[in-house]
Amino acid sequence: MNGQQLIDRVRMKTQDLSNTKFWSDEEILFNINEAMKEAAVRSELIYDKSSLITVIPSVIDQAGYSLDPLIFLVKKVRFNGKLLEEVKIEKIDRYSEEMYTTGDVRLWYVDQDDKLYLYKKPSLVADIQLEVFRLPNPITTEDECEIPLIFQDKMLSWAYKLCYEKLDAEVSRPELAAFFDNEFSKVFPPKSSTQWKKQRRSTENCVRYYRF
Repeated sequence: MNGQQLIDRVRMKTQDLSNTKFWSDEEILFNINEAMKEAAVRSELIYDKSSLITVIPSVIDQAGYSLDPLIFLVKKVRFNGKLLEEVKIEKIDRYSEEMYTTGDVRLWYVDQDDKLYLYKKPSLVADIQLEVFRLPNPITTEDECEIPLIFQDKMLSWAYKLCYEKLDAEVSRPELAAFFDNEFSKVFPPKSSTQWKKQRRSTENCVRYYRF
């Protein structure tokens, strides 16, 4: 569905169909975009390995690279076509001189500053190719929603929740906001605090200790 169709769904569900609207189209569209982001993060719905944000040109002797704000979890990294191994940030000896050398790139990690770091620093210019989970692009009334169609109706529960949380005596309905929060969480379970701390980082197969 596109943005306008989603707005119409929200108005139908909330019975906001009179000439005097409780919510403007802009308010509803904002809530829909928030719902898209919440669903995408909780259930990792958008896997991307081919868009422009998944390719970063390397710079000789530069270890750190900023990630696009849409990216919230990096799964795989290739340098010049070669698949690199992820290393946990906790396993890195930052005081090792070798940590800051230039040479064969073989490891990667995402630091607390949400930058991607390579070890060793590149000695040539090449593409850093990512496979990531990302947020959806914000939509206007004409844009198609990137959330898979099968999840779009359930996703809107978060938009209903936000609508009923509006600080307005005519529309504020805490009991309905709580109901739709629960309905949303049935399909898109909340992440634990530990999972949120690992946002942007994959921790699969990272069991070695590295001293560079």
